[in-house]
Amino acid sequence: MRKILLSACCLAALAAASSMVPQAALAQDAGAEPGKQGWWVSVEGGVAFSASDESLDFRDDDKLGDLDSLAPGDDGFEARFEAGKQFDQTWDHKVGVGVLSFGDASDRGGFTFAEQDLVVGLADIEVGYRPEWNSAMDLRFSAGVRGLTASGKSNWSDVPDVGEFTDKTWAIGPRVGVEASVPVNVERALSLVGSVGVAALFGERSTDYEIGFLSPARTSYSESVTIWNVDASVGLNKAMSDGSSFTIGYRAQGFGNLAANRFNVGSDGITDFVEDGGTTVIAHGPFAKFTIPLN
Repeated sequence: MRKILLSACCLAALAAASSMVPQAALAQDAGAEPGKQGWWVSVEGGVAFSASDESLDFRDDDKLGDLDSLAPGDDGFEARFEAGKQFDQTWDHKVGVGVLSFGDASDRGGFTFAEQDLVVGLADIEVGYRPEWNSAMDLRFSAGVRGLTASGKSNWSDVPDVGEFTDKTWAIGPRVGVEASVPVNVERALSLVGSVGVAALFGERSTDYEIGFLSPARTSYSESVTIWNVDASVGLNKAMSDGSSFTIGYRAQGFGNLAANRFNVGSDGITDFVEDGGTTVIAHGPFAKFTIPLN
């Protein structure tokens, strides 16, 4: 309920803010306007509520067993920058970089403590195509390449022992998507916009792990990973006469097999865990996006 109320408040505040922005400051999304040739840039920011699988758990017969299972991270934020060029009525290209940063997921009990955090970086390059058809709906199909980097850390403490996992992941692969825009109020230049994208990313996860206090034992290993990525959004776009636009909406992102998982972690040794936890990372929340043309 807290997340729902916070999301509603964020969207209401963004809507109020957009109504107070001067007409010259807002306009149609240059990257989504059919036939609007030239370069454009956009910036986006939003809240990222975590709905990820629990990926860290502790052995019941160990002192750590009193701690709750933890997801890869708690609620955080997302931000993104994009730039593109519309070549003609149908073809365009776009590049983008973004970050998804989760807060610390943690639990404490007596002298025991554990926490996890995760930061995900994304980079995209794609080509877009808008079919010409007799409809008020504007469709854009895209195909390209997505790159991903992720940095995660898991710490636990069972005095006098401490343990730390550090995970570094990279992956790259194809991504396809579709975007749609439907006018809902022509006089006010308002449109309902939405998008869906899927990607299959192939790469590697490397892990450093140490346990102990005065003379910790250390190990490192790596493994190949295949990450399935799905994202979807829906929002309301406000277009203005100068070619820029302001969008508020809600976005969800999912990454299958991104999180490293360790269940039944104990304090007996460096291999005292099993890989039997969840690996899916999910974030969702409200966002705001501002787009301006460059020529």
